[in-house]
Amino acid sequence: MDEIYKLLRNGDFHEAYVGLWELAQAYIAGEVQINVWSRKKLTTAALAAQIGRARAFLDHRDENQVTLGAIDPPTWVAALAEHFNAESRLAVCTRPYRFGDRDYHLIPRTPAQLTASAAQQAGTLADVFRHFHVLRAQMPTPPGYKRQVDIRLRVTHGVLATQLTQLRDAPNLRVWLGHYNDGVTFCEPMQTAEGRFTATGLSNEEARWDCLLAQFAKAKAGRADFSISRTHHHATLTPTLAKAPRRKLVARVDVGGCGQLP
Repeated sequence: MDEIYKLLRNGDFHEAYVGLWELAQAYIAGEVQINVWSRKKLTTAALAAQIGRARAFLDHRDENQVTLGAIDPPTWVAALAEHFNAESRLAVCTRPYRFGDRDYHLIPRTPAQLTASAAQQAGTLADVFRHFHVLRAQMPTPPGYKRQVDIRLRVTHGVLATQLTQLRDAPNLRVWLGHYNDGVTFCEPMQTAEGRFTATGLSNEEARWDCLLAQFAKAKAGRADFSISRTHHHATLTPTLAKAPRRKLVARVDVGGCGQLP
């Protein structure tokens, strides 16, 4: 952990996260370290207190207030993830980070991946490092190949992110709140393997689709910047409607100058 502490003291937090990821998989004294870490159980209160102290150090880097060695490695991982999230999840993707003689990328996990990670056994590598993927920038190739695989990342912004940037300095934003008043009901819910409920269908899917399009048309007529409706709730749209291509909505609603509408 000495190298990790040095990085933390210098404010090299991303490199420290990568170092913890490598250390977790290191084979030391006959054991993989993530297995050693997982055997130490903390109560919820003790874990929260440790994360609080770790966050305090990340914010101020004052060792008079925080003893680095008194904080467990998995707690440093959690505190660093919180620190990255507080700044910007995408900011971690701007460049590779060097630890030892290798470069690494950090990639935020999507909400769906976080949900899947929550089902992992506590204390595993996937559980401890559940907030950010760690990816080596140079991947070795099979024996016999002379070249390695170089991995480069570039952050691209989706339509919504671009439009939000355009609207950032607008003095006012007009929001249309929509709701489906079409008499459509959903069929019997079905429980999935994850314990969630989803509608098996709607009583009139075509009527719901027409109502959805009408909501966008009304939002356009009202010169709204955004239209908000429960478009992904299991009781309002079927999976087929929820995944309808954006271009089909745009083509049929003709959002034109109101391009912020989804």
